[in-house]
Amino acid sequence: MRYSVSGANSSAIEPASGAVQSVLGRNIPTGREFWLRWITFGSSATYGDLMLYDATAGATVGSGTKKISLPAILAGGPGHYNLGAPGLKFISGCCAALEASGSIGIGVVAGGGYEE
Repeated sequence: MRYSVSGANSSAIEPASGAVQSVLGRNIPTGREFWLRWITFGSSATYGDLMLYDATAGATVGSGTKKISLPAILAGGPGHYNLGAPGLKFISGCCAALEASGSIGIGVVAGGGYEE
């Protein structure tokens, strides 16, 4: 069965020198798959891509599978991407890190899609 899922980050999104954090505020339940269809985020005030990983929240950057780098936007502006069907597949967690220094605050990155 498919279930709609959406959420926002519950930890600050850190630079690549830190850990990946969940876009949805939680990991993917064991035995399920999550398909990301959209993501929206605010600026970190530092130029650099938002990198998405299939990894468990809190893992070091590079320990999961890198799925995509979303081009950063200039300080102060939002970013929003719609991903074509079926979306990007995640099985551990839909997590993010910044390519550059800085951070994105709690609740400023959100995404949605479906689990099956």
